[in-house]
Amino acid sequence: LYLGRRHDWDDTLAAIHLDLEAAAAPGIRINESISAQTAYSIEVENNAETTRFGLLGTATTSDMIDVNSVCTTGDVFDIDSVSTTGDVFDVSSTTQTTGSLLNLSGNSSSTGIRTLVKVVQDHASATGATVFSTQQDAAADSVSIDHNGITGKALYIDAESTTQTAGV
Repeated sequence: LYLGRRHDWDDTLAAIHLDLEAAAAPGIRINESISAQTAYSIEVENNAETTRFGLLGTATTSDMIDVNSVCTTGDVFDIDSVSTTGDVFDVSSTTQTTGSLLNLSGNSSSTGIRTLVKVVQDHASATGATVFSTQQDAAADSVSIDHNGITGKALYIDAESTTQTAGV
């Protein structure tokens, strides 16, 4: 552990530099046992117009971020943004070959009613908002639905619009 700002730590200008030698040891571990904890375990505040938090990984076969949560009623990820013109969540890849850009998989055997993917535009005044949009620039399917259920509909549309003259 090096504290301070020096140029001779692998040519980094980091204020804190960790040089790990043990393969099984975590670089940073924070263990909280306070049941009424109201503050963040880690808080990063940066008032400069730069990236606030960045990860650089060089491993090619392991996960970059692995979240293992025992949370049963709260959100595992909760993003609250005040962004007005930027994307709240931006994912891009120029090297994708056979993998998926986004893979969401649910394997619960529960018979409870739930929605696996839910996108809601919840303000009636937002008349310029499109809830879901796809663009396919290649000569391939834009939307593919593979319904393997014995019962149920592959596509169900419930529309309460009364003034639209064209559509599905």
